[in-house]
Amino acid sequence: MENRKRLGKGELSSIAFAMSIRQAFITDDKKARKLSVDVGNTLTQTTPHLHSWLIFKNLLTDTDHGTVTSQHQSMGGTLGPHFNTAYDLALQYRYNMNRGVSLASTGSSSPPVSPTGLPPAQSNLDA
Repeated sequence: MENRKRLGKGELSSIAFAMSIRQAFITDDKKARKLSVDVGNTLTQTTPHLHSWLIFKNLLTDTDHGTVTSQHQSMGGTLGPHFNTAYDLALQYRYNMNRGVSLASTGSSSPPVSPTGLPPAQSNLDA
C-alpha cells in the first residue's frame, strides 16, 4: 500500500486497466514498473522494450532510432543508453531470426544464438 501512495492516479489506473484487459503495461517510471510487477502484472515493460520491438518489426528505421534518441536526450531524458541497448538487441534478434530461416532452408541444425541468452523482456532493457 505504501508504494501505491507514491504513484499518481494515472499510473495506478493504467496498471489496473492493463491487467483487466490482459495487455502490457508500458512505462518509463521505475516506481510504476516495480508496483506493476509486485501486483503480479507479468506483462510489464519499459519504454526501451517498446522501442526495441518497433525496431525489430521494422516499424522504426535506423534513422528513426537516431531521431528518437537525440530528441529524447535534447529534452533532458535519461533513457538514451537504454534506447541504444534496445536498438542493438533488436538488430541482433532480427539477425538471429533471419539466420535461423536461412539455416532451416539449408538444412543446418545450428539454432540461432541469442545475444544474452534471455528473451527480450528479460534482457537488460530496464530503465
